[in-house]
Amino acid sequence: MVDGVEESVRIGVLDPDVYANGNPDTYGLPLDQYAHLRESEPVYHQSFDDPLLIKDVWVLTRYDDIVMVDRDAETFAANRGHLNIWTVNPIDPTVGGKPAMLTSDGPDHRRQRQVVNRGFTPPMVKRLEEKFRGYARTVVDEALAKQSFDFVTDVAHAMPMEALGDVLGVPVEDRPQFFNWVDKFAAPFDTRITPAFETALEAIFSLTGYAADLAARQRVEGGDDVVAQMVRADHADTMSEDEILGNIVLLASGAAESTRTALSHAM
Repeated sequence: MVDGVEESVRIGVLDPDVYANGNPDTYGLPLDQYAHLRESEPVYHQSFDDPLLIKDVWVLTRYDDIVMVDRDAETFAANRGHLNIWTVNPIDPTVGGKPAMLTSDGPDHRRQRQVVNRGFTPPMVKRLEEKFRGYARTVVDEALAKQSFDFVTDVAHAMPMEALGDVLGVPVEDRPQFFNWVDKFAAPFDTRITPAFETALEAIFSLTGYAADLAARQRVEGGDDVVAQMVRADHADTMSEDEILGNIVLLASGAAESTRTALSHAM
């Protein structure tokens, strides 16, 4: 036994190496660890010994527990602590960061969400769908023309870059650099993408700086994308400058990473 865990089940569900070196038959997922936690330690205390990571977290693995936490915003408030396990985060309100939907509860969360949702009205989604179908054809055709290609880079990354660029109103010429920052922000410990943590910090500051420029440009030029909706909000729905920047970073990093991962795992 090691810390109450059987020798055959070493818990490392938050260890990147566990996934990088995992069983290909399970796509690198440590299913034995998940099963052990659900059955024996559904509320698992995970400690970290790294200056770049927070001291410890609790890992919940049972569905009912997760739902309970998700619905109890008073006990498990989103605005009282880190939203990630590393210590530097531009949208962590507890350290003077940029508050976003992910770090707010109740009326603040609903207000921000209501504004962002205006960028996804049925007519807007219909126009985006038509453009995204065009992107999909172009991305796949260009990849197939190479005969041999890297699916993650040439398809799974390229498609959300173009799609999310339209959603946020990022000019086409800025998208490669914009999503280069997003990649480094989303994977601060992956040395294949971010050789040093200082690189991640530089990317974070560059991304928030660009978000400020993008918001300022949208105030002048207007449009119907999400950023335009945020800067145009007024009265009870007004979003602060920090909320606008925080939500741009949130949408960029969350949507780009999740879509690329979903496409890659599906393939």
